[in-house]
Amino acid sequence: KNARPFSVVVTGNSFTIGSNCGEKTIQPSGGEPFGCAWPHRLAQRWKELVTRSFGNTTNAEIEWRMLQANAQASNNVMHRLPSLIEEYHSKNKTLDVLLLNNGITDARVQSAWFEALVRLVLDQFPQIVIISLVDGIPFFVDDATEGFLSSYTFTQDHYNLTRIDFAKMCRLLRDSDKESYNTLRRQYPKSSLLSKSLRISNKLYGEKSLYFRVRKTRIKVFHNYIFFF
Repeated sequence: KNARPFSVVVTGNSFTIGSNCGEKTIQPSGGEPFGCAWPHRLAQRWKELVTRSFGNTTNAEIEWRMLQANAQASNNVMHRLPSLIEEYHSKNKTLDVLLLNNGITDARVQSAWFEALVRLVLDQFPQIVIISLVDGIPFFVDDATEGFLSSYTFTQDHYNLTRIDFAKMCRLLRDSDKESYNTLRRQYPKSSLLSKSLRISNKLYGEKSLYFRVRKTRIKVFHNYIFFF
C-alpha cells in the first residue's frame, strides 16, 4: 500500500488529447480528469479495476505524465526526452510505462524518428514497458502489409514492444462473418470503417479525405467497445 505510484508517460497527437471526441454535452472533450480522451478513460478504468480487485490494500495510484500535443510526431517527443530523462534520473526514479500514440503524424513525416525514440528510451530505462498504438484510421486499416505501416510494425516487433492494433481490430470488425460483428455493423450502418463494401484510398490528409469524415464515428466505436468492455 505504501509502494511508490506506478509511473506512466503518454505521448500522442490530437486524437490522444481527445479533440472532438465528446459523446455527450456533459462529458468533457479532453484535458480534464476523466474526460473522453482515452488516456483519461484508461486512468479511470485502471483505478476501478485495481480497487475492485484488491480493495484499499494496494496502491492503485498512477503518476501520469501527459505529454500529448497537437500534431505531435516522434521527432517532437524525441526533443522532449532529454529533460524528462534528466528529471527521472536526478530523482532516482524510474519510468515504468511509455504509451506512444504518434503514428498518425509519423505517417506524414515518413522518417526514422520512431525507431530512434524507442531505442533511446530502452537504453535509458531498460525495464520499461513501451506500449505502441496503431490507430484505426482508414489509411492504416488498408495499409496492413506495405508502405509506412509495414515499417512501423517492423520496429514494434524488432524491439518487442507491446502493440495495440486498432487497425487490425477494424479489419476484424469489418470483415468477420461472426454474428457479434454483424450486429455491430447493423448498429453503426454509416461507419465507413465497418463497411465490407468500401476500401479506403491512401489519401490520408486530403481536404475531403475520409479520415476527417469518419473520425468521430471511429472514436465513438472504439471507446465504447474497447475501453469500456
